Amino acid sequence: MGQANQEEERIARLRELMVLDSAPEPVFDSIVTLASEVCGAPIALVSLVDTERQWFKANVGLPGVNETPRDVAFCSHAIGQDALFEVSDATRDARFRDNPLVTGQPDIRFYAGAPLVLPGGERVGTLCVIDRQPRALTPEQKHVLHALARIATEALLSRRDLIARATAVRSDYEAALADSEARYRAMVEQQAELVSLARPDGELVFANDAYARHFGLTPAQMIGKSLYEFVELRDRADVERLLARVLDSGQAHTGENRMLAADGSERWVAWTNRLQHDAQGKVLLHSVGRDVTDRRRAELALRASQAALARTGRIAGVGGWQLDLLT
Repeated sequence: MGQANQEEERIARLRELMVLDSAPEPVFDSIVTLASEVCGAPIALVSLVDTERQWFKANVGLPGVNETPRDVAFCSHAIGQDALFEVSDATRDARFRDNPLVTGQPDIRFYAGAPLVLPGGERVGTLCVIDRQPRALTPEQKHVLHALARIATEALLSRRDLIARATAVRSDYEAALADSEARYRAMVEQQAELVSLARPDGELVFANDAYARHFGLTPAQMIGKSLYEFVELRDRADVERLLARVLDSGQAHTGENRMLAADGSERWVAWTNRLQHDAQGKVLLHSVGRDVTDRRRAELALRASQAALARTGRIAGVGGWQLDLLT
């Protein structure tokens, strides 16, 4: 495949992620925060390279900056290879010494970017760290930056799949509603995802089997309960604000929060929430969720390994975790 065709394919895969110009999300914010801490860098970004720009899904250290032109983007170089792309001193590198991001704000001197590589091999962006002083990453820091880039890629794919599934469920719902509400209910009862419909105040009017089983109830027992009953207390205010944004804007919003499972344990669930209308035209909150507890635990394991590294100066904990990640 020629270079132009490869770039067209890469852009197509990027657009399929349905992430460009989306709102900040905690999972990506956590990744850049951890990358900044691990690498001791004041700036860390999840950068997605579009046709004419690089757009930042998550950003530490560049407040108010959402994107830059692609023709000055270090990340545009970084997506040209699978290996980590590192520039120790941009003022001494002929490719970058006249770059406006070097000669002006944010005064880039050091850059390291690990590509975000999709299963088909397309490099859609980077997880990068930036410093205003010349320097280099240690082998251990490079190791962790690559691991975090893989987590960011997995989060992008999981987010894409959840949105696609939510869209498909909504389309199925609308088609079924034209025929009968009963047909829709029978259809979504079989979905593995957690599917619910609630009034604007949170009162559940429908929950599929997967949703009800998650909380040890039957679908019939869920009706009339408040969806907030099942949200872990520490996350309820955040969930209320998220759903208020859905109701106010009419736009779909994604988020992750802790839910209380049937056995009393906390489970992380990633949700896509959007507006839906019933047969009488009344507004409902349509939510589709997926359990992401395993991914959250992996992130916590990496953070714990980094904490151990900071205390002991050894990388053994991080290396062992990455081996588990790869297998």
